Amino acid sequence: MNPSTLLQSQSASSIGKVRPHNEDALLSLSTQVCLQAQQRALGLYMIADGMGGHVDGERASSLAIQVTSQVLLQRFFDPLILEQPSPSGKDIEALLNQAMQAAQMAVLERVPGGGSTLSVALVLERQLYFAHVGDTRIYLYTQDGGLQALTKDHSVARRLVDLGQINAAEAQVTPLRNSLFRALGQGEGFSADFGGRALEAPAKLLLCSDGLWGTLPEEALAESLRADPLPVDTAWKLVHAANAAGGADNISVIIVDIH
Repeated sequence: MNPSTLLQSQSASSIGKVRPHNEDALLSLSTQVCLQAQQRALGLYMIADGMGGHVDGERASSLAIQVTSQVLLQRFFDPLILEQPSPSGKDIEALLNQAMQAAQMAVLERVPGGGSTLSVALVLERQLYFAHVGDTRIYLYTQDGGLQALTKDHSVARRLVDLGQINAAEAQVTPLRNSLFRALGQGEGFSADFGGRALEAPAKLLLCSDGLWGTLPEEALAESLRADPLPVDTAWKLVHAANAAGGADNISVIIVDIH
């Protein structure tokens, strides 16, 4: 068989040290399809951080993961397993948009008053496609390029930084840091961000909720991803480090090692 990309993933989630409930939800799926002398690596990874109080937050984030994964598994994974041609980048972005819109409608209809962030990474061989709303993050790490944020927070603090009204250090401590102007469950004008890029192996993806990136500096995140091969407990080590630094929020992590 022709050589294929290898995807290895690990994940971890913690309630943290302060919150009474875990309003984060995640899904991590890495698979290899070998049919008729061809191999294809497929990966689906997503993290949602619920809002609106623990009941509504838990329901909203779980629903976001369930609905989004259902759409993508049925309309992306199933056709590839049945050996249909790989979709184009434009088709995949349209599919991600359908999945995000379905999650938005589900949260509006079934969790009124609740909301959630949602970041989704879809990998087909060495091509990454992603969708994002809120302030969960997707990072790409490479030895040459270091740690790079692929997503942009939809927070009021980030908007003020972009407008030049506060600096990055002030954004870390402002009370507006966790106020979102775009998220699942918000009313009119919902839209998500989309992107894609080719991946040059070896590389690593890091998806995380703000309980991680808001607690540990990016230098610490990069240092944890520097080892190759990556220890199988790296995700849990990051969670433990965030808890040791106070654990003020729920903490969720997915790491994808791409070879």
